[in-house]
Amino acid sequence: MDGWMDGWMVEWISGCMGGWIDWCRDGWMGEWMVELISGWMGGWMVKWMVRWMDRRMSGCIVEWIDGWMVEWISKWMDGWMDGWMVEWISGWMGGWMVKWMVRWMDRRMSGCIVEWIDGWMGWWMFGLMDGLIDEWLVGWVDGWVG
Repeated sequence: MDGWMDGWMVEWISGCMGGWIDWCRDGWMGEWMVELISGWMGGWMVKWMVRWMDRRMSGCIVEWIDGWMVEWISKWMDGWMDGWMVEWISGWMGGWMVKWMVRWMDRRMSGCIVEWIDGWMGWWMFGLMDGLIDEWLVGWVDGWVG
């Protein structure tokens, strides 16, 4: 993709032992990286979010470790991005999770919605973006075997 966001890279390695996501973006959002390690046995995961945003927010780091209980996270931030909300529900039986990411970005990108459901039987990611990037849709189902 090109436009206000110069480029982006998605790297995905998934197996029955875990999944890995690495995203790098530059442009109006200087850079952001998401790392996800997910296990299918106990539903454990370690996630780091590192974001660099220009001028409005010098930086923010979100790090959490989620176990077999249920964890709920909601955050609102303003700046170049008016706000974003992250909701997380995790189960311990099969490592299933339902995650909604709703972001409002002013002027540069009208909005994007990322929603995925992860279980030990498979992984689903669904994304929509409009704005300078007119529209894109990503959907995949990934099995825990690999």
